[in-house]
Amino acid sequence: EIPRLSAKDATENCDVMNAMFIENPARARSRQCLAIVGGQYQSYHIQRWMRLNSEEKPDSNKPLQLVGRWRRNDGNDEFLYPKQRAIDMHQELLLTYLNHLKSTKQNLSEIIKNIAINNTVIVVTANMGQSELLMNLICSSRRRGLDTKNLLVFPTDVHTKELAESLGLTTFYDDHLMRFIPKEESARYGDRTFALIMIAKVVCVQLVNELGYDLLFTDIDVVFYRDPMEYFR
Repeated sequence: EIPRLSAKDATENCDVMNAMFIENPARARSRQCLAIVGGQYQSYHIQRWMRLNSEEKPDSNKPLQLVGRWRRNDGNDEFLYPKQRAIDMHQELLLTYLNHLKSTKQNLSEIIKNIAINNTVIVVTANMGQSELLMNLICSSRRRGLDTKNLLVFPTDVHTKELAESLGLTTFYDDHLMRFIPKEESARYGDRTFALIMIAKVVCVQLVNELGYDLLFTDIDVVFYRDPMEYFR
């Protein structure tokens, strides 16, 4: 029988630890194995192998074959290949970003240098559909006496920019970057609006990092109970 140890005892002799998170739902009724292979370079990549028949359905009589990470235990592939319309849109977005990158960084630099504390800023992004969450984050922070001077908002539309500034927040809005982002909130996790808002998150973090600042990026559907800047001191 394998002994049960506390996390502290189990990691007592670990100088480096690699953690893997998996799920094997009881309803899947699949016999799932984990293989740790030594003697290889450390790619930290997890391969998924399954026994599938010619119709790509589970078949325990077939040999194991390499499958995609999105392949479910029932054999269905959840990976959705992008359509040409989405590919064209994202290529246009990337080209716009790169063509305006130099001027964008120059404009952003002038703003950040006036609010950074110990070379650190807190970064959030929001559209109009998330405006109530933004207000909740700011109001709850100020109620606890937390300073929002170095909090920088990357609004994705003019209305959210005006709202954030009415709350006394510093904003950086660039129409070239954000005109692709919808104003409404996403209807569900992973939908088109959700995916486009994710792009805004990546862009604002990358820009601040490129300027040489430390940053804490946070979603706006959270509240701070303590000053997060303590972790940067």
